Amino acid sequence: MPPESGPAKPLGGAAVGKRDGKLVDSFTEFIEESDLDTRIEPELPEVAVLQRLAPTGTGDLIWMPDADTYCLTTIRSSLTSHGCYGLAPKRPARGYVQVGDPTPRGVGSTYAKQDWLSVSVVENAQGPFTFTGDRPKGTSAVRQAALRFASGRTVTFLAYSQKDSRIPQNTKICGPHHKVCFDPYDRDLGRAS
Repeated sequence: MPPESGPAKPLGGAAVGKRDGKLVDSFTEFIEESDLDTRIEPELPEVAVLQRLAPTGTGDLIWMPDADTYCLTTIRSSLTSHGCYGLAPKRPARGYVQVGDPTPRGVGSTYAKQDWLSVSVVENAQGPFTFTGDRPKGTSAVRQAALRFASGRTVTFLAYSQKDSRIPQNTKICGPHHKVCFDPYDRDLGRAS
């Protein structure tokens, strides 16, 4: 895959809009106070809203400063966190999937009661993506945000959270016509499906 500069731009409803005022305020304040490397600090038109949550002003924002890196900022009432993550340097041009490690989000007094957020990456494959098979109890719907590079390459980020640790064996996330399906809890490195 030839090197590609960033940043990517959000598509459709993933772009920051008028309804995101409080979320943008929280995000902007966090970015200004953080010690982010100025090379990855985003401009607002480069930031995608992965999920908008209640109360207003909370959610998850994502951006790609370059072709191999994505950054995720989580804003909750009691927590704000940020991290940047790498994609596998060698990956197929179509249908690449990378399942992220779940991280605790929200308020929970014990490990078992935490709300665990997973963010997965699907490259150059059309959505929308949904759960098929038996969805684990207490799991959110799949939320998604797509970003596109100037070359036309697209990257879709999928967010889903769960409270129950039991996962049915036939749980999958699939795109239209099941052209891309993957186990949303298999933490292997990326793969093409």
